[in-house]
Order: sequence, then structure tokens, then C-alpha cells
Amino acid sequence: MRHIGLLPLKMQSSSIAGKNRRKMLGRPLFCWALSEAVTSKLDMVVIATNDTKIVQFIETHFTWTDKIKVINRSKSSEDGQLVDIALEYQENTSDVFDTLTILNATNPFITSKDINKCLEAILDGNASATTVTTNSKTRLWNSEGDQLEVSEEFQLENKAIYSTNADALSSSKKLLSGTIAPIEMLKESAFELKTTADWQQTELRLANRLMTAKENKKIKYLVLDVDGVFTDGGVLYNEHGEMAKHFDIRDGMGLEIMREQNIQVVIMTSEDSMLVRKRMEKLKMKHIFMNAKDKYSLLTNFLEEHNCTRSEIAYVGDDVNDLANLCSVGWSFAPKNATSTVMPFVDVVLSKNSGNGAIREATEFLLKYNQRHF
Repeated sequence: MRHIGLLPLKMQSSSIAGKNRRKMLGRPLFCWALSEAVTSKLDMVVIATNDTKIVQFIETHFTWTDKIKVINRSKSSEDGQLVDIALEYQENTSDVFDTLTILNATNPFITSKDINKCLEAILDGNASATTVTTNSKTRLWNSEGDQLEVSEEFQLENKAIYSTNADALSSSKKLLSGTIAPIEMLKESAFELKTTADWQQTELRLANRLMTAKENKKIKYLVLDVDGVFTDGGVLYNEHGEMAKHFDIRDGMGLEIMREQNIQVVIMTSEDSMLVRKRMEKLKMKHIFMNAKDKYSLLTNFLEEHNCTRSEIAYVGDDVNDLANLCSVGWSFAPKNATSTVMPFVDVVLSKNSGNGAIREATEFLLKYNQRHF
């Protein structure tokens, strides 16, 4: 059977400007649902959008997967319901599929496990469609102010994921038809995202979910940002462009010691600098990711390829584009002079500044941690 995910992305939002592209924990909001869909049992993920900036982002920064397809979203479906875009896709595509899963791009709590549970309910023959819900027991009142007796807990639809058998969608023209199975998600996945306050609260809940999922494990990889971690964040330019960056030799020796103790180093930077490439070649770095704008999804793919978990990763970062990884890895570090944005979310704020021994300090911490506990 072939399973396709459909991620509709509007260009404009009626509530928060540029919502789909706005950064949540340093990642464009839509990337949270997209990367989970890619790592799920879906065979292909179709992005339906007319936002050229989103298209360019995907084409540039999701080259590590061949599961994504981008199609144009029509004007009519922009103003319609989810079922409209689902039917439009089914009627116009040449893609053959048995199930279609619609994902809400504005819900960053969607996980690949949630998607897989929806698919399994249909594949097991228990349902022709699924919807995700959250468990809730709410006090109910009548118009006279009397509390009503509530003897059961409610399953509230949270609109994050809809899965349907392709035949059921075609015949009923509905996302939910026939036998419908509710798939429960965590309570935090039900929320509103219409105001700046909503955004801030959701971001904090998401960070908390990532941080509480950590486990105590032996560190196998150390992931490092470059500017603001290896360097002090400064760059010297002349009339020909980038001329020089400052690196600390002591950091390089720390990384050499790490490799001797079987902790491999991964470089992940949003820049694409020849100076950085030259420095990393001299340090004999094996795993180098340049121009990395969505570091979280890149790291997710790296972990899958190397049969590793986030709890076996340490990470040193200094700014918002590192935030999702800093929240989710086994040990996270920030240099003393990192931005105030990341400070509350890291495990250790180092006593050294970036480009001045911060990496060496982190390596010494990790070597002692592995030796003491494993």
C-alpha cells in the first residue's frame, strides 16, 4: 500500500503574519510537522503551497530526503476547508495512493509516532478514517448556573492530523467517513495559535516537551555551531569579501582529545564560508554541514543514519537557530557570551566566551561525564 501525506501551507495567515514561516524555537513553524512526516511511515509528503519562499526553503534545505514533493495550491482551496485541498489533490494528481493523511502545519507537537498510529488504525482494518484527539474532563454548566454531572472523560478533536482511506474520501467527499478511529495525542497538542501570547506559550511548552524527553546516556557525538562558538562571532572583510575569522587553537586540541575517546565531532553552521571549510579540513572534521538553515531536521536525519538518539548527542550553540537542538539533546552548552535567548534552555552556560576556550571547556566536561557514568 502507498501512503501519502499532504501538508497545506497558506502564504498569509489571518491571525499571525507569515505564521507558517515564522521561527518557533529557531525553525520555521511548518518544519516541525514536515520533518516528522518525512521520518514517519508515509511514502511521500506533498507540500501544497503558493508561497515561493517556502518552496525555495524546501528545495535548498531538505535535499537530504527524496520523500517531499511540492505542488501549487490553488486560490480556491486557500479560502476553503481542509477537505477541499484533499479532494483537489485527489482529483488532479497522477500519484497513486491508498491512504491520504492531512497534516496541520501550525501544530509543532505532531510526531511521527502520531502519524504512524493513524495509518496503523486504517491498515489494521479497524477504521476507514482517523482523527487525533486529546483527553479532557471539563466541567459543564447550564444557563442557570448549575453544574452538570460529567461521568465520562471527553476526547476532543484537535485538528492536527486526519487520515483517510482513499476510496472513502472519493466516495464520501469527506475527510471523516465510515468507521472513524480517534487517536489520542498528548494534551499539550490542543492549543490556539492566534496571538503573540499564544505563540510564546506554545514555544515554551514545545521546549519543555523536548527537554523532558532527555535521557542519561553516554555521549557519542558533539555537535558544534561555528560563528559564536568556534569564533567570537566577528568577521574581517576587505573589498573582496570575507577575509578572516578568529579561531582558538586550544579548542582544536580539545576536539582531538575527544576523538581519541571515541566522541565524534559534527560541524553544523548556517553559513557557507570557505574560511570555515579550510579550518575544518585542518582539524580533520569528518561530518560537516554548511548552509544549514534547519539544523534540527539535519540532525534528525544524521541520527537515523548513524543509529543514534538525541540523548547521545552533546551540542554547543549560541543563538536562536540552535535552539531546537539545544532543547532536545542529551547535554547542551552555550558560551558565556551567547545570546540571552538561548541561556534559559541550555544545561550548562560555560565560563568561557566563544572563540576563547568555550569548546575546550565543553569537551573537558563531556570527557569527565562519560568517564564517571559509563
